[in-house]
Amino acid sequence: MAYGMVTPERCELSPPRDVEVCPGGPILVVAVPVRNKICRYYRDAAIRQQLGFNRAEQLVHLQTDMNPFHFLKLPVVNMELDWAR
Repeated sequence: MAYGMVTPERCELSPPRDVEVCPGGPILVVAVPVRNKICRYYRDAAIRQQLGFNRAEQLVHLQTDMNPFHFLKLPVVNMELDWAR
């Protein structure tokens, strides 16, 4: 599993684009790999999770992100096709 730590100082000065909340303490950013081959192909190879801690190192924020479903837009016939939904 790939992981990284965002310090409170870095989050306050310039938060990474995926971080929604700076909880006051460190943020642990983890990428959990997806084993299902169909999901890896159509959606995402990893699920991104963020664990935000406050100054007392208590878990106060949990965020899980995965890429949205893909759509194929056909403007000629004014339709949208779901891509592997």
